[in-house]
Amino acid sequence: MQRRLDWLDRFDGVWRRFSVHLFLDGRRDHADRSGLAAGTYTVTVTDANACTKTLSTTITEPAGMVLTETHVNVLCNGGSSGSIDLTVSGGVSPYTYSWTGGATTQDRSGLAAGTYTVTVTDANACTKTLSTTITEPAGMVLTETHVNVLCNGGSSGSIDLTVSGGVSPYTYSWTGGATTQDRSGLAAGTYTVTVTDANGCTKTLSTTITEPAGMVLTETHVNVLCNGGSSGSIDLTVSGGVSPYTYSWTGGATTQDRSGLAAGTYTVTVTDANGCTKTLSTTITEPAGMVLTETHANVLCNGGSTGSIDLTVSGGVSPYTYSWTGGATTQDRSGLAAGTCRKTSQQLSTALLLPFPDGRHPLLLAPTR
Repeated sequence: MQRRLDWLDRFDGVWRRFSVHLFLDGRRDHADRSGLAAGTYTVTVTDANACTKTLSTTITEPAGMVLTETHVNVLCNGGSSGSIDLTVSGGVSPYTYSWTGGATTQDRSGLAAGTYTVTVTDANACTKTLSTTITEPAGMVLTETHVNVLCNGGSSGSIDLTVSGGVSPYTYSWTGGATTQDRSGLAAGTYTVTVTDANGCTKTLSTTITEPAGMVLTETHVNVLCNGGSSGSIDLTVSGGVSPYTYSWTGGATTQDRSGLAAGTYTVTVTDANGCTKTLSTTITEPAGMVLTETHANVLCNGGSTGSIDLTVSGGVSPYTYSWTGGATTQDRSGLAAGTCRKTSQQLSTALLLPFPDGRHPLLLAPTR
């Protein structure tokens, strides 16, 4: 709207009346203006003689500040590789920067995950605020299930590896050089894998594959006492492996221990709960058969007692004892009358020969065994 302002003032030594017609925006009604927004303002000045003059003034403003950013998120969970590249346009340079946390640089680097807010102030003290969120991937988690070696010294172990978190795809580096995710055909030992994700982040896991103690077969045995007998026995002891055990003997027996055995070699295969086997052979021996031999001297004179027997024993197991018919217990005999003497060790009979009166033809009295 338009308003008129009249006043008196001395001009060239003469007091004059002045009038000013103001074209106002409705907020101010005096000649000087402040607090103006951008725009064009026109004033018409009228003097006391009703002379007028008009002036237009344009108030400008700087372009509004615009804050833009590009950022790089953290590569590895828990890391501080994030960065923010801040660009400012508009306003009036130079600018100052105030970040949460106290930083005053335009750009930021070495940032952990989180939200970062910057307030930019230009040369006219105008401000603009921008917030940026730096993210990070979930932490890599390595889990495994494994199968231990079944038989001592075997290579039946395996590892099934599961990876979560990080950024796929993943690569795998095992001790020993393998690069597969899972492992099989493993012997007992500790296996370590380093998993690297697409961002170059790494995580390591170690797994120990065990094996049962090796099966050990020991035995104590009793040999056959008498040649041709079956008094032998085997007492078998098993340790290691995984119980229970099963037993398979040559000849078909399936018991752990054996008895009533004749001389020979007996082989047992022991199988544990994992199917592992161990074999042991035991030889049952027997003494050589006893052999009794003798040389004897016959009675010289009919009715006399000059006979003798020299007994030799081999085989069996010494020492020997002797039991003669009639009760004698010595190995050899002397002072014998004619007759048959039996040695019970082998039922050896010795015949004593008596001479006829003519001394030419002996008489066989007892040639039996």
